[in-house]
Amino acid sequence: FRSAEAELVTDEMVLAIMETLRRTDYDIIIIDSANSNRARTLTPLMKSDAVVLVETLDTSTVTETTAVLNALRSKQFDFSKLYMALNQVPENDSQIDLSVSEISRLLQLDIAAVIPRYDMMRIINNAGEAAVGKKTTPYSKAVFQLANRMVPVFDEKKKKPLFGFLGRWRKGN
Repeated sequence: FRSAEAELVTDEMVLAIMETLRRTDYDIIIIDSANSNRARTLTPLMKSDAVVLVETLDTSTVTETTAVLNALRSKQFDFSKLYMALNQVPENDSQIDLSVSEISRLLQLDIAAVIPRYDMMRIINNAGEAAVGKKTTPYSKAVFQLANRMVPVFDEKKKKPLFGFLGRWRKGN
């Protein structure tokens, strides 16, 4: 939606869209929403099976996220389904407003993933390549770590998928 159109979206519309999406054949549906404590933002969070909250390291974003989290707390949101990911984290703490530990403390949440700043991201996006295509970059490793934390598919000791062809469990698991 354009921002003017987004203002016309009601909580009921969001619920209807989510119920329609639940009846599809997709395993994962990504809803990119505003950082807002309005009903049309909170409803998808409340109704989702899992939520990845992507946060940047600036004071204004943390302030907005605090308001969203407080609204979720007032609605008895199940925080066990929320995964906090910090995005665009520079190597040097002097380049950011708040440190990773300060954000965790302020938001009263554990950090599920720290995704480092990746200067090649714009070039990769413009080329239409997969951002996690090169599995050896710190960026790719952080994204895979977050995904594996949400849906454990890799045995850390063996580094082999727990699921084989067509999603069947490997023998011995």
